[in-house]
Amino acid sequence: MLGVPLKVRADVINIEKGFIADVKTTASDPDVDTFKFTVEQYGYDLSAALYVDMFSRKYDKPFDFYFIVLGKRTHTCEVYKASDQEKKAQQSYNRALQELPPFQRQIDAAAPDWLNLVVVEEADKDRFAAEMKDADVLLHVLEQVTASVIADATQLRLIQKIGVGVNTIDLDAAKAHNVAVCNMPGTNSRAVAEMTLALMLGALRRVSYFDPRMRAGDGWTADIEAFDGLGEIAGRTVGLIGYGDVARILAPILTAMDATVVYTATAPKPDADADWRELPDLLAESDIVSLHLPLTARTERLLDAAAIRSMKPGAVLVNTARGGLVDEAALVDALRTGHLRAAGLDVVTVEPAPAGNPLFDLANVVVMPHIAWLTPETLDRSLGITFENCRRIRDGGELQFRVV
Repeated sequence: MLGVPLKVRADVINIEKGFIADVKTTASDPDVDTFKFTVEQYGYDLSAALYVDMFSRKYDKPFDFYFIVLGKRTHTCEVYKASDQEKKAQQSYNRALQELPPFQRQIDAAAPDWLNLVVVEEADKDRFAAEMKDADVLLHVLEQVTASVIADATQLRLIQKIGVGVNTIDLDAAKAHNVAVCNMPGTNSRAVAEMTLALMLGALRRVSYFDPRMRAGDGWTADIEAFDGLGEIAGRTVGLIGYGDVARILAPILTAMDATVVYTATAPKPDADADWRELPDLLAESDIVSLHLPLTARTERLLDAAAIRSMKPGAVLVNTARGGLVDEAALVDALRTGHLRAAGLDVVTVEPAPAGNPLFDLANVVVMPHIAWLTPETLDRSLGITFENCRRIRDGGELQFRVV
């Protein structure tokens, strides 16, 4: 649970964010300027209020206490008397805040005072289930939001996707339980476009082959034939499947790098910075094929074995969209036989990806763990929409980017 210094005056608790319980002092002299205490646990509990009340009454003095609750961890914090307490408490808070991972510090800094925000580790299923029982809003990244998750969250009013794709959310169940679902198109487009370009370059320059050799001291001993697989974007044809925000950012960049850019989508785009192709023609013509479309029943395995066979021999496949768009077994086979030169993948079919995926054994594959979207800049943009929709849930306003 994230929080700011929580001010407690005498027997009155003013909780700005979070809750606290079971506070224990490690000093007994009320005349010193500073008392140390530790946060043993927190929750919806009256013990903190009772403790502060008893402490104040015992010494017959009004004290200002500043409680700091950060994440699930126990922190040693400080309590100050009236003199300089706000300045000192803020310094103590800042020190404790630095112990959090950077993304949690960023979330905590952006969260409004009226919002009680809880961050749960993805692997902590029990705590997630417990927190969802009284959650009004779920901020969703990649973990599957199933019908049972929605049904058990009886107070849930909004599932806010941090990103665009909502294929990991049971939309029918959300609709049945009157739970809104919103996404945030455009917030991560620049980050994904940059990662897409990085994967294109990484695949063409065989980064996944040369990087481990260099680290092992064998960088200058690679077989001369390894250099035959290197290449540049300039002079190649890049085919973009899908022409949304990411493709619109990429197209002029690729053109500036002297690539020929073609695209396919549900319909031609009059303002596109690329030439239209039907999908079969794009696959046959492109030296690099890059996927930029959502995973739906219609697009699942869009690149099946037959489509992959129809790709230009020696082509590179880049996927920063969804793993399910590609027949993974057929892709592995094409990479092993040399029909495809290389692949740059931020996504795979099963995520989180277990060890043993055959793609990971191939030196002509560059892989990333579905983080094309994840930058501090993207998170800033995402949190702005997130907290605005939380405010609209609170105030009964119309939600932004509502899907269901």
